[in-house]
Amino acid sequence: MKNYYEILGVSSQISNKKLRAKIIAIAEKCHPNAPSYNVEEPDEFIKAFIAFDVLLSSTNRLAIRRIQMAKDSGTPESEMVSELQILKAAEDNARLKSQSIAKMSIEDFKELYNPNFLENLFGFLFRLGR
Repeated sequence: MKNYYEILGVSSQISNKKLRAKIIAIAEKCHPNAPSYNVEEPDEFIKAFIAFDVLLSSTNRLAIRRIQMAKDSGTPESEMVSELQILKAAEDNARLKSQSIAKMSIEDFKELYNPNFLENLFGFLFRLGR
C-alpha cells in the first residue's frame, strides 16, 4: 500500500482544510500550467493529486487506518481485501480525475480546491436566501 501521507509530506491527523491548502501549495510548484512547472518531473503533480484525492475521503482514511492497524498487529495486508479494494478504486478514480485537473489552468485549480471553498459557497448561498 502506498503511503499517501508521506507522498504529500503531511501528518495522518491533517484536516481536510489543511489538506486542500497543501495541494494548492504543491500545485503552485508542479501543476503542468504553473509558471514554475518542472518538465523533468511531469508526474509529480499527478502523484500528489492522487494522494490528495484519496485522503480527502473519510472512508479512504478509515481503510488506511484499518490496514495500518492490521499490519501493526501482524495481520498480513493481503487479508484486508475490502480495504485494499476501496483504496484501489479511489486511486483509479483519482488518477482519471487528475488527468482532467492537469489540463485546467492553475487559477481554476486553486479556485476549485480552495480550502475555504465550502465556507465561501455556503456564505454565498446564505446571502442569496435573505
